[in-house]
Amino acid sequence: MRRLRVILLLAATLAAGCGKEPTRSAPSSSGKVGTMPVDVAMLDAEPPTSKARGCEAVDTIDLRRPLSREMGLSGDPQPGGFESAPGFYRVQQPERVPEPGVATIAGLRLVMTVKPGARAGEPLSLTTRWVNDGTSNIVAVRPIELSALGIRGPAWQVLAKDRASGRLYRHGYRDTRTCDELEPITQRDYVEIAPGAQQDTGFAVPTESGVSLPKGSFDVFVSYRFCGFPVPSGLLGSPTQQSDILREDATQGRASSNVVTIDVE
Repeated sequence: MRRLRVILLLAATLAAGCGKEPTRSAPSSSGKVGTMPVDVAMLDAEPPTSKARGCEAVDTIDLRRPLSREMGLSGDPQPGGFESAPGFYRVQQPERVPEPGVATIAGLRLVMTVKPGARAGEPLSLTTRWVNDGTSNIVAVRPIELSALGIRGPAWQVLAKDRASGRLYRHGYRDTRTCDELEPITQRDYVEIAPGAQQDTGFAVPTESGVSLPKGSFDVFVSYRFCGFPVPSGLLGSPTQQSDILREDATQGRASSNVVTIDVE
């Protein structure tokens, strides 16, 4: 049954024309395009990588180890199979995640604010903004579809460290949509941040999102990673589409926001 489903998804993806070369802007000295190899066995795509600092090695999550289960709690999400419900899952390589408040992009600072009064099982509410403390312009990329999974364009992810165990978890799930269902990347998805300026990132966790934590104490922060755009990868294609505008002058690297300690009642 699983093999049949893989074959059907392969056929749907190839039929959608996902292997077409997307539109690229004029080359610049600052941008390099990463690749997106695909693990066919699990239908999980690896995010683009580049030589930019913070892009050399990317962390992954274990969909078999949800936060609630590791804290001895029942209920969703259950350990992941072919598909996994949204939830916080154990980061397998926490050493690859920049510490809160650290950025490999010179001058970039990511600031997060969280609405107080979080309760167990109730969605968090947080917003983020960029601050350019440097002397050069920074071209950043707003969240696009699948950014929360880190497999398309910039990765925008919410992380939580359980203060009791010291373990790090990241919000995620498995998405099996084919690339023809995704919104295209446009010029509106880029923002240029001048030195000394602040810009809203476009990344926020609204109260209806379902990003929630169980009872406990957690250090929460947001991670931004842009390591280039994926190129068509052959067998399964790529989430990049012919209509996408892929600016190669977008600044590559990683940034983690300030940390906010949340005591969930």
